[in-house]
Amino acid sequence: MEGIQAILKGHVLPRTETTRKARDGRLIDVTLRGSVYRDKHGDPLGTVITHRDISQVKQLEKTIMEIGEKERQKSAMTFMMICVRILSVWKG
Repeated sequence: MEGIQAILKGHVLPRTETTRKARDGRLIDVTLRGSVYRDKHGDPLGTVITHRDISQVKQLEKTIMEIGEKERQKSAMTFMMICVRILSVWKG
């Protein structure tokens, strides 16, 4: 409720990420934004709050992070193998 009070005072609700329950019971990731709409005298008539489903974006972010971690691990392993090879050649 405090978000709506801020909107009514003229503040714009910044983009906020949260989780909501969909009608079918699934939990989905959403962004929220809100603002007030006013009459011709500038008096608040109500608020507009939009919810945007970002579940696919969050899943893509997770997949990208997982791929990045796998690549980092492969790079670290390759680096260690090169170091071992160099040391074995150097020690002769």
